[in-house]
Amino acid sequence: MKKVFNASLIAASLGLAFAANAADLTIASPTVITTEAAAAGVAAAAGAQTIRVITRSELVPGDKITLTFPIGTTFTGAASGAVNGTADFEIAYGNGTFRFANVTWSNGTATVAPTLKMDVELGNPVIANSAYDIIFKGLFTPKAGNVTYTAVDGISTVAKDTVGNNLAPLTKTSAQETATIEKKFDGFINRTSRNAFVVGKGNTVAELKISQPSNGVAGNVVATVGAAGSDLVVLKAASGLGKLASVSISTCADPAIANGANACLSPAAPATVKVDVAAANFSCSTVGGTCKDTATFDVAALTAALPAATTGKAGTWYVSATAGAAAGDTLPVTAFELTRKVTYNGVATAYTYASGDAGKFQLDATVVNVPYLPVGYAHLAPVVEVSNLGTADAEVMVEAVGKTGVKYGPVTMTAKPAKKGGVTSYFENDLLTAFGLTKGVSNEKLSVTFIINADASNISLAPYYTNSTVGSVINVVNDQYKK
Repeated sequence: MKKVFNASLIAASLGLAFAANAADLTIASPTVITTEAAAAGVAAAAGAQTIRVITRSELVPGDKITLTFPIGTTFTGAASGAVNGTADFEIAYGNGTFRFANVTWSNGTATVAPTLKMDVELGNPVIANSAYDIIFKGLFTPKAGNVTYTAVDGISTVAKDTVGNNLAPLTKTSAQETATIEKKFDGFINRTSRNAFVVGKGNTVAELKISQPSNGVAGNVVATVGAAGSDLVVLKAASGLGKLASVSISTCADPAIANGANACLSPAAPATVKVDVAAANFSCSTVGGTCKDTATFDVAALTAALPAATTGKAGTWYVSATAGAAAGDTLPVTAFELTRKVTYNGVATAYTYASGDAGKFQLDATVVNVPYLPVGYAHLAPVVEVSNLGTADAEVMVEAVGKTGVKYGPVTMTAKPAKKGGVTSYFENDLLTAFGLTKGVSNEKLSVTFIINADASNISLAPYYTNSTVGSVINVVNDQYKK
């Protein structure tokens, strides 16, 4: 037991001997530099900086101290003569009796870090837990990263203060921007005039909230978007942008004003900043493809117009769609995605701040697709039973696409609404008449869409067809059962 006890004492003594506390560094007000600016290698403007050093073990005269700074940090003032201070640099000792000599600043090179070196002056030692401030009074330009402290014995060069916190962040980083999709499209398109929305029903404007907490705040360092960068919002439609005349993004919440006048009434602002992308400039998300499913906005003007917030800049951008004047210029019944991305000067990779579901436009009706109905064949006879549990008759429209891509309709079944509280049968002859086909001649395989002016919860479809050759009834699926 005595040997174990003695061994424990020896181990504890060795632990204390080798676990010397390191100097602690603190910087009260590190320069704020955005993550993006740091990636771009942007330096802060020259200014003042104070670094406090608290030694955690004794340093004796002749010991050498080195502070190492991130590559690119510069100080264009004079650091020599620090015992008494200079116009540009000072070491504040408080009531400490130690002093430093041979104070030397080196700006380093593109590959060598800059340093501040000094020796403990002949006289009193720097006792443990002493503190002093290293003060750059101006002309000091920090780069993102840490300032690191090291100390060595002046005779043996053995390291001192090697364990613990020997560093402090010279700068503080923050995201230059955050973005969120605040409101999604859920507007309703008029089922008979498909180039118009149903007024007051659903949201026809998507909202993208932008916050730049560092931008515009004095002393903060941000990356820039210039000729080498890009400032974009991308709108992508799942099944194409259809026959829109244009899409728009603006600083105005009122879509009617955003698409027309210059003044923005809600929220109040002196003028609206608006960017349009015309149909001719729609692109395809597939490289080399011919689809027209994407609109790309250059929003540099909207970014510049972001109003000041409590810190930095913040605001909301509004995205809307405009159909053409012709009846065939239809608003797309589709889902959308919004992406906010920025490329900064000096950074090859774009920063994506928001990317996701932006909602969808839908017809003002219950829409059910029957993906396969044989129509016009001599021996086949399709039927679609529509159950309407609502309290009012419901107008029914049909449209279809054939086996070779021919489009039919939309056509309103004027004489045959879906009767309230009952089941209405739509026979082959109803479809032949609606689409101008002929029994025994047309032989079309149709994907038929029923557009019914009633709540979806009240409508059910049961499609089937009979085969007179074999005397059978074949049930047909519809997409109502996927929803």
